[in-house]
Amino acid sequence: MPEGNSPIDKSLAKEVENGKVIQTLPDIPINKVRRPLFTTISPIQCSVCGSSLKPNEKYDRFIISSYGIILCPTTYWICSKCGKHHVDTIVGVPGSANYSCEYIEKQKAVRYNGRCSSWNTRTVGEIFTEGLTGTEGRAPCPTTLSDL
Repeated sequence: MPEGNSPIDKSLAKEVENGKVIQTLPDIPINKVRRPLFTTISPIQCSVCGSSLKPNEKYDRFIISSYGIILCPTTYWICSKCGKHHVDTIVGVPGSANYSCEYIEKQKAVRYNGRCSSWNTRTVGEIFTEGLTGTEGRAPCPTTLSDL
């Protein structure tokens, strides 16, 4: 890490609106369209019979990411003909997982690509915070990524 004063990377700044931190999320390509990360996509028709779907139950999913814990309102859907259940898809979250893909990638980078922070030990102490800060940060374990 550089010593002394270093200039602030103003492109990493976050806005505050009504006491809450607002951050622009990256766009992810989904079916030839770019959508913001953590966007909820509802199914259009039944995957079995092709009939229309009707909403069955609404619920909130909480996704852990390096952007914080994200609340995603989602819906269970039911087919009007065959009765098959469907669920909304959240961009950047595989299936019914509680962790986003980008969080898992950063956690793996910390765990498997980390460097020793102490001489002659196997303790990984450096984490890669590219895109979050201008320089590499230091932390004792991958779980601290949620605090960034």
